Amino acid sequence: MLKGLSAVCLSMLALVPAFSQDREDVSNPAEQAYVLSVTLKVLDRDSAVTATNQARKVTFSGKPIGIKIDGRTIQGVVVFTVYAEKNRPKVLLTQAQLLVKEDQSKEGKWVTILKSIPFTLDEKVEFYPLGKDNFSANNLLFELQVGLYTGTPPQPTPAQQTVPQPTPPYDTGSPR
Repeated sequence: MLKGLSAVCLSMLALVPAFSQDREDVSNPAEQAYVLSVTLKVLDRDSAVTATNQARKVTFSGKPIGIKIDGRTIQGVVVFTVYAEKNRPKVLLTQAQLLVKEDQSKEGKWVTILKSIPFTLDEKVEFYPLGKDNFSANNLLFELQVGLYTGTPPQPTPAQQTVPQPTPPYDTGSPR
């Protein structure tokens, strides 16, 4: 069973910028860039880690980063947006729309999450989009860390400006 579970989400962490709140000029040198480090762990029923994947992405305050999840029993999109302004608390807004199945052949249920997580720079934050103890098959754990980016921020390219679109819950099309 562990062998099947470890293959559940082996290649499910793909970070893509989700530019839903475009700013006029992202090349402003005064605008601080941040590094979002994400470690995604897939947990089985016994909370044992069956798969791990890591990614790092440079972003700006208010620019969402989308993570597409395409596993056998968990599919969907999780979006993280860093909100960091001078003299204000720093917040990581998390949004998720996930299709969770108990078995690959069964129909699943849609879970939608919107959560605001306060953080300090370089602090490790854990986020369980399906709840820490409330799951029937597999679970996800995101370990997140936001730090200051010290290099020259990259300019977004048109290819990076695509947003992964989750399938709405009312879509009854064939499984992916």
